[in-house]
Amino acid sequence: MDSLITAPWEPRSHTMLISNSITRGAIGILSVATGISILFYLLQTTPEYIEPRTQRCLVPTLAAEDNHIPVPVIDRIVCILRPYFEDSTRTDYGRLVLMQLGPFLAPIMFLSIVEASRKGNHWSLMSCSPFSALFSYLTGIGIYLPVIFVPLTIKGRSRVESTAIGSSISLARVYALIITQVVLWFGVAVLFAPGPTVVGEENSWIPWSTAVNIVIILSLWFIYTPLTWLLEVTGLASLKGKTDAQKTEQDRNARRLLRDTFLVTAGINAGLYYVGLFGFWHGTTPVEHILKAFDHGFRLEHLMYAPAYFLLWDHIGAIAGGLFWVLTDARSIIDPLLYLVLAILVSPGSALMIHAAKREQRLLKYVQSLGNSNKKFKTK
Repeated sequence: MDSLITAPWEPRSHTMLISNSITRGAIGILSVATGISILFYLLQTTPEYIEPRTQRCLVPTLAAEDNHIPVPVIDRIVCILRPYFEDSTRTDYGRLVLMQLGPFLAPIMFLSIVEASRKGNHWSLMSCSPFSALFSYLTGIGIYLPVIFVPLTIKGRSRVESTAIGSSISLARVYALIITQVVLWFGVAVLFAPGPTVVGEENSWIPWSTAVNIVIILSLWFIYTPLTWLLEVTGLASLKGKTDAQKTEQDRNARRLLRDTFLVTAGINAGLYYVGLFGFWHGTTPVEHILKAFDHGFRLEHLMYAPAYFLLWDHIGAIAGGLFWVLTDARSIIDPLLYLVLAILVSPGSALMIHAAKREQRLLKYVQSLGNSNKKFKTK
């Protein structure tokens, strides 16, 4: 097991599409610039919608109709976010954006906490999921992914992939992460559950579902960390008393389980992707309204398109962030091209999960090759 832990990463950098550290750094800078540019653009092009609502939510004391949950900070976040979800339900275009962006939340947050759980990232900023959740909610996941996640993964890649132990996640943590993923999907289902298309009293579920979702996302770290400890102390996924061979096999099982979870998540996301498309095609909003929404004058005439437009760009930023991450991990030009094709065919969230599954399979093969090498060495 010791040789498995300290063995250097077998697939050297020349097998990667982008192996030069300067080029990778440039991609990181481009990723950050993309996220900041999208945020700046949105703040400049949707102020008629954003500013009145933000001013209402940042006053010293919230009005009764804006105070949906008596928890400091969270009440402000709910106040700001609620109109985006509520007003988007008024048009087929807005519901389409919600149905495409909503399911993207779960795979992105899952990928984020998986990468944070790798031994090589234990003490990085990435491992603080409450920060990640707060940043993504205050700016959008399309800003969080390119501005925070991509640069941190680039910076931590040498720590993670220099040794087998750097990329490992304990089996107990993997079980805890899967439970967390189920909680994530529950949060997404609560937030984006089908509801009435007329804003008013009937849409009273939106403020509360927004609050529930925010609390769940902010508490992720406080969910999977105690779960990991509980699974270890109860012996359900403990390494105590196990031989080196058993520890190695448990590490492989953890990687297989993680790979399969990525694939299951991809399947769920693909299903929701087509549900959203099916709902739009059977709606009453013309397809050309998607293109017209890019016109500022059109949005001024149809103000309810502004929140959907904001969330659409959030979605675009998330897709770009996923592409940058795939680029820095790609083994050939096929990987980013496949990501883009799958993003269209089965949804960007599914494309991201499929690449994550391929990466986990690559890491698993590396660990297995080390184990086979050790066996051959011992038999000589």
